[in-house]
Amino acid sequence: MALGITTWRKMMKKLFQSFLYLYMIFIQSQAAANVVVAPINVSSDTAVYGNGCCGHTLDQLIDQSGLTNNYVSLSTDFDSFALNTTAPYGAATPFPMGKDVVGMLSSPGSIFFDLGSSYIINSIAFWNQSSGSAQTTEYALYVNDSYTVRGSGIKIGNFYPETDFDHFIGAVADIESFADIESQFFEIELIENLNCPTGCTGFNEILFASPIPLPAAAWLFGSALVGLGLVRRR
Repeated sequence: MALGITTWRKMMKKLFQSFLYLYMIFIQSQAAANVVVAPINVSSDTAVYGNGCCGHTLDQLIDQSGLTNNYVSLSTDFDSFALNTTAPYGAATPFPMGKDVVGMLSSPGSIFFDLGSSYIINSIAFWNQSSGSAQTTEYALYVNDSYTVRGSGIKIGNFYPETDFDHFIGAVADIESFADIESQFFEIELIENLNCPTGCTGFNEILFASPIPLPAAAWLFGSALVGLGLVRRR
């Protein structure tokens, strides 16, 4: 038996409202998600400490070598990864784990990061050295106009990461969030350390976070809602 016009309209209205409710939940969940953005290049305007004894290189700040988990840039969920990953290295850790932490021979000194392309960035994860006097206690983050040019852009802010972790468990990520800013080049200026007598300042790894672009599935979902709306009007 065919449905009456009134009954059919009520069913379509309820269906449309249900789809709209689910769509709004979906959009809100996607808007809150960030993916990992890993730099592809790193350089510095100050000499790196440890080259003679530990084999430190700047690349170890961006190569996942000091982390307990692995990520895939532009794919891995930033928040989940940062909250569940530690950097288990400190001054007392036996070699060859000493290759996981790098820093500057003196403070302040700047490290420059090239993301490879321009991205909207709204957070960073900073894994400190998990023990030792060279742990970073203050750094400044800049978004720069060009690579390797100190202070060429805008200062995002000064940050004060935690120190004195159990070096066998590792340093947890210091996650800092800020307003969306788009750039390819970022700079970290290491300002202060825990109490290194020679001024050396180190940390373990760093990652950037970018909001996930609205996936194609969301647009398809939205198109379906538009179609339902048209049917409803007819």
